[in-house]
Amino acid sequence: AGILVIVGIGIALRLAFLHQPMRLDESWTYLSYVRLPVLLIPIKYNAPNNQILNTLLIKLSVTLFGNSPEAIRLPAFLFGVGLIPLCYGFVRSWIGPGAAIIGAALVTTSSPLIEYSTNGRGYTALCFFLVAMLWAGRSAITTNRREAWAIVVACAALGTYTIPIMLIPAATAFLWFYFLMVRAQHRLWGPDFGILVRTMIALAIAVGVLYVPVFVINGHQGVADAVHYHNAASVQLERLPAFAKQIGSIWSRDYPPYLAWCLLVLAVGSPLIAYRCRDQLALLAAATATSLLLYLLVVSDLGYPRVWLFVLPLFLIMAASGIEGLLQRVAAVIYPGHPRFLGLVYVSIAVGRSLGVGKTVVRNKSVLTSQETGVFLGAQAA
Repeated sequence: AGILVIVGIGIALRLAFLHQPMRLDESWTYLSYVRLPVLLIPIKYNAPNNQILNTLLIKLSVTLFGNSPEAIRLPAFLFGVGLIPLCYGFVRSWIGPGAAIIGAALVTTSSPLIEYSTNGRGYTALCFFLVAMLWAGRSAITTNRREAWAIVVACAALGTYTIPIMLIPAATAFLWFYFLMVRAQHRLWGPDFGILVRTMIALAIAVGVLYVPVFVINGHQGVADAVHYHNAASVQLERLPAFAKQIGSIWSRDYPPYLAWCLLVLAVGSPLIAYRCRDQLALLAAATATSLLLYLLVVSDLGYPRVWLFVLPLFLIMAASGIEGLLQRVAAVIYPGHPRFLGLVYVSIAVGRSLGVGKTVVRNKSVLTSQETGVFLGAQAA
């Protein structure tokens, strides 16, 4: 019942901003790509604004419901809402019910995730596909089921077909899978690791098939622009502290300062204070950091803050794990044996926090004042 309340709050918060004025990038997507015949959408890739899968889903939505802002934003909205129960299910299967309900509450009230759930772009889709990849991959490692590896390939391929930058979260996921296998088998390589290689090959084939028409008709430049290949790595590393501060200010907006700092400490400290799966949380953090570093060295551009939105659900999951661990340890001292009512505490914290922070998000209207994807005052008329 608790997760149903959390999802309901998440839907209400996103509906509150679904009718906002159209923004530049989503308007550009509609005017330049969505209005094309459906068969031309996948092959017109003269700019990375055509996030192909997202554009096709918008085309379906406006065909069914008309060309209103709400219809243009429907795919992003559905992915944004779906991310809430998806994170809950993944964390519950991995860490436990306390971290699951608190993590879902953090995702529900995250101002940037609300923003991109009400902006007709594909960034909430990337978050959704990454969490689904992590869940399927971890399940595949523990159960050795081929169907789970197939889900990994499908999620990564669909995410890449939305935005090529999905290669970064996909790399994060595969690094985590590798680290988990090394931990389980106590060796760096062996015959059992072959399934990981075969899955990556299958992914490369799937992405290649999807993007063949793009490369044949448009060349490589559109895709290269989508991953922001521009500057020297040394320049980006110099920019990194200021850029990280900018992202932190976006992620923590609408939080009281004390809450933002608490979440940061709990997320960073989760490999130490989490009640369960501490080593796996540490490996996830290491996989994320490694993939980001490799990206900076190879692609050499930080891009826009929204490019890194996929890290936010992982951060919130780790913070939720830290909160659960802290509560478990306090309960073990005060009430040895972990009383049953601790589950009620989790739900109360999750629902109370969702209502409190959600009210702040609506009152502050920071979603409306964000200029991350530009402002287009004449969008409605166009």
